[in-house]
Amino acid sequence: MDDARWQDECVAESENTATTSTSSTMTSTEQRIWDAAIELFGRRGFAATGIRDIAREAGITVATLYHYMTSKEELLCRVMVDAMNVQLTAARPAETRYSDPRERIKHLVRQHVSFHCRFGLVARVTDSELRSLNDGARHQVVALRDEYEAIWQRTLEYGREQGIFDIGDLKLTTRAVLGTCTSVYAWYRPDGPLSVDQISDEYCAIVLRQCVVHGTSS
Repeated sequence: MDDARWQDECVAESENTATTSTSSTMTSTEQRIWDAAIELFGRRGFAATGIRDIAREAGITVATLYHYMTSKEELLCRVMVDAMNVQLTAARPAETRYSDPRERIKHLVRQHVSFHCRFGLVARVTDSELRSLNDGARHQVVALRDEYEAIWQRTLEYGREQGIFDIGDLKLTTRAVLGTCTSVYAWYRPDGPLSVDQISDEYCAIVLRQCVVHGTSS
């Protein structure tokens, strides 16, 4: 699946409908710029990508590119903010839909793993390029990331309070679980032996084995 279409094609399991972001209102030129930026930032890295590279990849002039953006930093920030908003939209229903903490964490794991499998370049950019943002943009992305992480932390805490999850340091466990699920983008291949759904289910089982009290059904 084309990473550049991720905003419109990322399906939220909670609603079984497409979770859309800015790409639904983009012109064709804006979409080409977006596609080019994700491809180049993901493959080369932000520092190694120049404005002329983005324009060339998008099939437009540099002057036209500047009509749609003020800097490549602005474009990077937009990609990262949209990526976090898509994941937040998919994650939020976990806390209202499920009373069982095991179902909550499975919902979160499935959404996270699915996103990072299907939209690997976007995931790579979001995971590795935070350092490339200026202070204001970094604060915006970190605030969204913290909100997303808090959903996971509350879910694990709820499971511990219910006597279902056996975990020690809550913040450390949250980050360890997220790190495990995030790493899938580094090795997943669409032509591999397992489907995204199969991988998501296996990751659910891995996380539950890590967290669930021994003897409690997962």
